[in-house]
Amino acid sequence: MGLKGFWAEFGSEETTNLFQRAAQHFKQHARPFRVAVDFACWYNHSVGREKTQGIREETGRLSNPIEKNSVLYPAIRCVKHGMQLVFVFDGKARPNKRGRTITPAIQEAEDQRNELAKSTLRELRIPCHDAPGEAEAECVALERAGVVDAVWTDDSDAFMFGARTVIRHAYEVKGGVKHKSNTQARLYTAADIAKRMGLPDGHDQDAVRDALKLYAILVGSDYNVQGVIDCGPKKALTAMRNHNKEKVLWGTALVKAYKTQRLAQWKQEFEEYCMAKGIQCPTDSVLNPAILRLYIEPKVSSAAGLTISWTPSLTVSTEQLISLLVHLYNFSVHDYLRVIAPMFLVTRLLSPQEQDKSKLNIGISSNGSRKESGNSAMFDGRQGLQVHDSEPEEGVAATSNSQARQHVHEGN
Repeated sequence: MGLKGFWAEFGSEETTNLFQRAAQHFKQHARPFRVAVDFACWYNHSVGREKTQGIREETGRLSNPIEKNSVLYPAIRCVKHGMQLVFVFDGKARPNKRGRTITPAIQEAEDQRNELAKSTLRELRIPCHDAPGEAEAECVALERAGVVDAVWTDDSDAFMFGARTVIRHAYEVKGGVKHKSNTQARLYTAADIAKRMGLPDGHDQDAVRDALKLYAILVGSDYNVQGVIDCGPKKALTAMRNHNKEKVLWGTALVKAYKTQRLAQWKQEFEEYCMAKGIQCPTDSVLNPAILRLYIEPKVSSAAGLTISWTPSLTVSTEQLISLLVHLYNFSVHDYLRVIAPMFLVTRLLSPQEQDKSKLNIGISSNGSRKESGNSAMFDGRQGLQVHDSEPEEGVAATSNSQARQHVHEGN
């Protein structure tokens, strides 16, 4: 949920072609568009347990359609279009939300779910990162540290934590059924939110961040579901746009009061404002420092821990990868060539490690009937595919760096 009523008040139905955005970013910065993904927001129970079990019984394999459709395919699609993703997972120290306690049984189930996703993503050379606390707060920390360019989450808390750019899923209706779009997304910036809030000119993204902490107290959030009685987004907005006697916005003054241990003084001044505006003043329970700490000082990694390797080893253990894809996701060789091989090709050609190479060859042979010399991807009918780097032979198809970069530039 995040902040109660946030998207209805500040969101927009406008969508953008995410892959065109990624292509523009690559053209401007000569590197992929990097995004920290809140894993929980991608993990979508689009296929129920009964249907999952039916698929497993029909195929005789341990199928995982939720992970396949909600994580595997969308991640591959993004990487094929020149994006770099890092999936961020909730940590053990994340706070309880909406009164829901994370029991050992719940934690164990989440750990098992996460481990399947992590093992798959790592085989695909897509980075994974464990947050100490909430994933969305860690995603924002990665963005503010300059490690990523945007945060992908449906949780509006991201802007309260200080996000600059947030991506949300967009949906399309096909055959009367609502589906996540394969190409479109909703993209918001802190500057957009500031305009919709109507904050006075000259206030930056930090003012948005602080104003939303006041919004969380007044309207309600994951940590304070109730909020202030009879205070909705409209009344909260009025308070967020105004300032105290020192001409400091109430949200900014609140954060300063928390850090200087002067909450009582802030509350007294804010009570006077609330009485004049007909707003109920936050109670001491709402202004509990323990709750405010979750808003103002979320548990995230230290600066040293906010690092991601964007140049992982390009050596792929294809036997292990094929085994995983076949047994867990019912992949065939055709699926590999159609879905996986193009992703690895784009990843390799956009890697700084490949800048001095003009050509790369990827091929396939079956049962030795079409065997190329040492530089093809071969399927032997038993173990799977093998990829080797070497100069391509004459007559063997090759793709150049410039061709791949053109593919990314055009957002194909």
